[in-house]
Amino acid sequence: MLAGCMGLSRQSGMAMAAALVVAVSSAGFLRAQQPSFEVALRDGRVLAAANLGGEGTLGEGARVRITPLQGDPVEVAFADVLALHGSAVEASRIPAAWLGGGEVVRGLVVGGDSGGDTLELQSAVFGRWTVRVDRLECLVFGGVEPSLLELPDGSEEVLFQKASLGFDRLVGSVHQFGESGVRFQPDGQKEPRWYPARDIAGLRLRGAEPSKLDANAEVLTRSGDRVRVRLTGWQSGKLLLKLEDGRDWPLPLKDLGCVQMLGGGAVFVSDLAPREVKEASPDSDVLLPWRRDRSVT
Repeated sequence: MLAGCMGLSRQSGMAMAAALVVAVSSAGFLRAQQPSFEVALRDGRVLAAANLGGEGTLGEGARVRITPLQGDPVEVAFADVLALHGSAVEASRIPAAWLGGGEVVRGLVVGGDSGGDTLELQSAVFGRWTVRVDRLECLVFGGVEPSLLELPDGSEEVLFQKASLGFDRLVGSVHQFGESGVRFQPDGQKEPRWYPARDIAGLRLRGAEPSKLDANAEVLTRSGDRVRVRLTGWQSGKLLLKLEDGRDWPLPLKDLGCVQMLGGGAVFVSDLAPREVKEASPDSDVLLPWRRDRSVT
């Protein structure tokens, strides 16, 4: 089975550059085999590495130091790197904020401003992350798949409350996020009230904006975050990132699932929009619909 840097099918979009072989464990999760890292280069080579390194700012002429499983360390120009592959991504049921442009930040909901303009998540990798609500497309709980939470025509904000079978859709408006869950006012109600996270599947909003960050890389973390960043350098074995919220963040390599460089002429097949999608089931609706860059599970 192939696994890739931006979801379970990303590697299929870079067959010209690399294929990361993984095995399915008895628990059903993907576990990366040795080597610990792989470096996919523009010339088609894939270099296996026990460790990666570098120091300083990633500017013109920057290089990556690769320590192979056997033999002496080698260096390659960072401009020649398509992607770096690291840890396997673990399945997760922690809340996930899906943002405009396909980015995902996972973490516990720990706060938000009183006007409902921001959401604060405690990420296992990135610490406390403040998400602007105008960036938020969907907030899901308990591992719910966002594609299951569809906005009805004409609605802007919908809370999906758990029911004995499926979800109840409450059309209304968000007032606040916090440790208590989501403070939401359904249409027709005089006041908003708190809906505990345990009672809701998710929240969906229309018109999420893409990031305005001048990103040069997309990072997938071991906990399933998928974010666009400005990769700025190396320091003491960590990748230095500029995050959308303005923070400079040192990312340990142990937290790295993959970093894919943006631009430079390389196009991943999984990034392209299909011309047509046809789905059919013998006697019912399609159970597992097509999703961009995802496996059926």
